[in-house]
Amino acid sequence: MQDSSQDDNTETNVKPTLESQTATTDNHQIENTSEEHQHLPEGSAVPTTRLSRAFGFASLGAGLAMGTAAEFARRTFGASNNTENDPLVIGNDANAQRLTESLRRMRGAAMKMGQMLSIQDESIAPPALTNALEKVRKGAEAMPQYQLMQQLEDQWGEDWRERIDLEERPFAAASIGQVHRGKLVLPSKTSTTTKVAVKVQYPGVADSIESDLSNLSMLVKASGLAPPGLFLENVIRVGREELKVECDYRRELEHQQRFQTLISSDPGLV
Repeated sequence: MQDSSQDDNTETNVKPTLESQTATTDNHQIENTSEEHQHLPEGSAVPTTRLSRAFGFASLGAGLAMGTAAEFARRTFGASNNTENDPLVIGNDANAQRLTESLRRMRGAAMKMGQMLSIQDESIAPPALTNALEKVRKGAEAMPQYQLMQQLEDQWGEDWRERIDLEERPFAAASIGQVHRGKLVLPSKTSTTTKVAVKVQYPGVADSIESDLSNLSMLVKASGLAPPGLFLENVIRVGREELKVECDYRRELEHQQRFQTLISSDPGLV
């Protein structure tokens, strides 16, 4: 079991964890295939303000509208590969791809809701939507280097490198944050190396939960994006509860430390 020590001034959105965490990297090319040195490439910047995130939803809505109009024209002239029974909005591959890229780029509550929708019964969603949300479930883009450095300096101070040797490229990225390998910097008199995994929360995602869910709800209702049989309000309610818990990294750390204590106290466990 690895050390979970943490400086007192570390805030809730950057923390070492007990074990290295894993995530699927389906659409991200891993630059080094060595298991010890897998890294994700940099992605687009995380929208950090309510205005920028609202603009992201508006852009997605406009793109879906244009894709729907194009699909309607193709069906009118018999040029579409989809059937008349497939919904116009998300029953075509172009809109499904547009939805996938937008949710993964925005991260946060938007992407989390997409992941939750991806585990719904496939019988209530068209194949294009099912395939799109499956990609959303498999991972997000890694944030750019400048956003990562800003998060670390904001939470740990400019001298954070004196306390931890951190790989600056993550090996996993999800809806709320990304994970980096690192080693605690210990006094030179000891030869012990303490490896840690550091979860870095994306900037702005915790503060934008309510606005993201509100914007997403309006987008889904206005576009008819939700398939029949989906209880959207229930999905959003559960999503809100889960997001608030997942964004509280201090709470997660406390649970991990308690788990470590319980495991360490049992002689039958390694």
